Amino acid sequence: MTTILRADTSALPRPFASFQMRADVRLFHTSHHLPCHTDPDLFFNPHKKHTAITQCAECPFRGRCSYNAVAMGATHGIWGGVNLPGDYPQQLQPVYARLAAQFEQRRHIELGDIPVAPLPDLVDQDTTEQTPLFPHPGPIAGAA
Repeated sequence: MTTILRADTSALPRPFASFQMRADVRLFHTSHHLPCHTDPDLFFNPHKKHTAITQCAECPFRGRCSYNAVAMGATHGIWGGVNLPGDYPQQLQPVYARLAAQFEQRRHIELGDIPVAPLPDLVDQDTTEQTPLFPHPGPIAGAA
């Protein structure tokens, strides 16, 4: 069973100055036992990204996971079977577009006719240099 909950992002740091979670965007959560719940570190380990992507391919929630990644402004890890670019924000826009398209392809399969808020634009358009946002590697947001 899937539950839709309002995201509480007030205490979460965001790498983009222009980002604000929309009040009407809701994140998807599930009580099903999924690999990202059992071993979340797998989805942030660059040496095991192919294993994580393979497990995502078999997941019935990868569309919702894609939505969550874009809605939260995730920058690191494997989300919906897609490897996020990490500390390079100029690479996020095409990845977010791919994740949003994946969600749209799967939304009727996963959600039926449940209305879903449009995803916010999460890319800071002023970022032009390929400069890491964070001085240390590490997960920024969790998988679905």
